[in-house]
Amino acid sequence: LQQQPSCFKVRDIIESRVVQRILPVVESILKSNEVDFDLSVVYSKPGAPDQGWHADGDHQKGADDIQWNISMDGWKSHLADAYALCVFIPLIDLDDETGYTQFWPASHQSRGLAGFGPVAEITESVWNGKCNAGDAIWYDYRTMHRGMQNCSRKLRPVLQILFKRKWYSETRNYGTVGITDVKRDTSSECRQTATGAA
Repeated sequence: LQQQPSCFKVRDIIESRVVQRILPVVESILKSNEVDFDLSVVYSKPGAPDQGWHADGDHQKGADDIQWNISMDGWKSHLADAYALCVFIPLIDLDDETGYTQFWPASHQSRGLAGFGPVAEITESVWNGKCNAGDAIWYDYRTMHRGMQNCSRKLRPVLQILFKRKWYSETRNYGTVGITDVKRDTSSECRQTATGAA
């Protein structure tokens, strides 16, 4: 009996132990029962500096930013629905030494904030994603964030699950071939092709 490379088993484990448990919540947030997911590992090497502010996902063409409209019921807020949610699950504890991901909460509400990440720091509007290994951090894929410096001597790996409506294909950040899409072969090696910084 030939053993399959371990990376193919990881997707099965994540799907059965994590994805299936939270899928009803994800479908509710994404307002769709046509949801798929991508799995990757993003990491920061020892000595890596602070990353620049960015959003992994763009606002979709023709989608609305948050805005105020006068209606018969008074002021109303409207934002285009989320098309993707990202879940970070760190594989080590994230603290000031290892670094973490810093978020600008509510920044997904306006495409006009791109390039203004330092404003979040000046106004003390950031949330620091310090957490324990195995904890989960969820965010709208349009949220501005950045990886903070890794002052430790160890790699900072984070499992990333990108839940998305089936029509959305992520090709900008992590390449076009997922780590579980590598052709199965007889080698005992599994090549990681989707990496980034978290």
